[in-house]
Amino acid sequence: MKKRTIQQEILLVLNDCTSNKKFLNKISLKPGENNTWVEQLEDACMNGLLYEILPGMINKTRMGKKLLIWQAKRKTGCLEMELGEMNYCEIDYPFSISPNYFMPEKSLN
Repeated sequence: MKKRTIQQEILLVLNDCTSNKKFLNKISLKPGENNTWVEQLEDACMNGLLYEILPGMINKTRMGKKLLIWQAKRKTGCLEMELGEMNYCEIDYPFSISPNYFMPEKSLN
């Protein structure tokens, strides 16, 4: 039987007032830095903040370790985080939570 790797996608909605307040409270904005708050949030998530703002929501490996956050994609109004057991896992796009992948097919229904 083929061994399946664990992968997970998390979509952080950025246009919501409640989530914006929660994110801004967790990251310390650096006034002299040229990065936007979304870029700073992305950097903070890549460095472990994602586990702090979503405790218990992120899967673990079969060995009980944290999944690797291997990619963050900035989309319109959201930040898509891709996690997996390995540094790179191919996302099964028909089952993705990203609206960019399932919305074009929805128009065919």
